[in-house]
Amino acid sequence: MGPLPFTRFERFFSSLFRTYCDDFEALAEFYAGDPWNPEVRVDAAARSASPSPEDRETVADVLEAQNTTLSASSVLSEATRASLDALRDPEGVAVVTGQQVGLFGGPLYTVYKTLTTLALAERLHRETGRPVAPVFWLAGEDHDFAEIAAA
Repeated sequence: MGPLPFTRFERFFSSLFRTYCDDFEALAEFYAGDPWNPEVRVDAAARSASPSPEDRETVADVLEAQNTTLSASSVLSEATRASLDALRDPEGVAVVTGQQVGLFGGPLYTVYKTLTTLALAERLHRETGRPVAPVFWLAGEDHDFAEIAAA
């Protein structure tokens, strides 16, 4: 059994989304590269590796402090340590996803996004040989009443 094409679910997805997933060539002129092509991902990873070790250290230090503070035992897991090392590595890249707390989507959507990010980070590591850190960002800064009142 293999994956089902999104074209089989016309009622649930827009034609733009189905075309993007199932016939990317029809939309290629509007994008920087084909996300389904491993060579494009390898090239993007090479371009995104930061030449600034100071920025990498700052980001990794802040994330390490936050994770240590929020950890129940104040001891970071092996996986968290590996991700921080990947962020510090000049050849490392990150797969970043954000999740805004909200009414729609539910907890299953958050789990799905998390698992997808982990899988994409692992795939990018296999394809590029680079250290890859999955980064999860909780978009919880909705303190601007004017912004949330219009949402």
